[in-house]
Amino acid sequence: MTTVDITGAIHGADGKFAGHIAGEPDDGLSLEHPVVAASPYADLKGKDRVEAMKADLEKAVGDLVESGQLGAYLDARRANGMSRWSTNNQMLAALQVAQREGLTEPDQIFTRMGTIDARGFRQWEKAGREVTKGQKALYILGPNKKWITEEDPHRPGKTRKKQITAGFSAVAVFEASQTEGEPIAQHPAKPFTGEVESGTSKALQDFVASRGFSYHEEEIAGCDPVNLTGTLAYVSPTSKKLVVDSRLSDTQKAQALAHEAGHIACGHCDGDAPDYASHRGQMESEAESFSYMVLRERGIDAAQPNSFSPGYVAGWSKGDPKAVTQALDKAGKAFNALRDEAGWE
Repeated sequence: MTTVDITGAIHGADGKFAGHIAGEPDDGLSLEHPVVAASPYADLKGKDRVEAMKADLEKAVGDLVESGQLGAYLDARRANGMSRWSTNNQMLAALQVAQREGLTEPDQIFTRMGTIDARGFRQWEKAGREVTKGQKALYILGPNKKWITEEDPHRPGKTRKKQITAGFSAVAVFEASQTEGEPIAQHPAKPFTGEVESGTSKALQDFVASRGFSYHEEEIAGCDPVNLTGTLAYVSPTSKKLVVDSRLSDTQKAQALAHEAGHIACGHCDGDAPDYASHRGQMESEAESFSYMVLRERGIDAAQPNSFSPGYVAGWSKGDPKAVTQALDKAGKAFNALRDEAGWE
């Protein structure tokens, strides 16, 4: 259902996210060794604790927007046609990419639809990049426009020119991975490194199980566990499965699980066909806000989740304070439910 990564490839029109977990140091981190530092909210209780977390994340998102980093990134993203394409064209592109990458789960395909940065040959040239020789294009449908003359309904006896769509033609576009040249603007989110307390993953697994979802670890088609790109984890509302790539480290699995559990906790997987296309930005903001609270609660200091979550939430919400507040409120309620069930003090 969702995917998150270290490069800031946010799914959808707002940004580009190709995975959920950022890298970790070479020394290898394990959930079996709890961090020494206590939760920064250890002295707060219940509602006060959640409100403090929400305030921290909201401030970090605001700081990111004010810094100009997010604006520059979103400006670059607007050059990507995916932000303006119809849902049908987005799906057409995603199906072609999924076929190339061996993605078969509907949730993976929906997720991949949002990560695609596809433009025409000339558009890439304007961005300082060239399509690599030998690459096969993706094809979408472009409208054939023509002008007609018709009677002006507002001026009797007069005519007017009107442009109409007279059918569609196949238009060739290429994904960013098929090009080379000037760097593509990346999301301001930075790599996540850190370790969560022992028992976090088990508590999250129990939580999703109580909602009727089973937890699985398996190799996911299209996932690159070395560079941490592709679909690293997803939730299937139809099969009631939460899947994390088995090749990730324990810490990376816990981070992926926290985000995916957020989708379940916030009700995004209720029913057989969630409206991903219309509400994906809000869903991703809520799920990552939930993940942020889990990581803060379980021993990650502010410098770590603040390097990832604010960028992720800001990208999906476009920095809209109202959207951020709504996401935090819903995520806060879901997080409180988890805390109560897990018995976290």
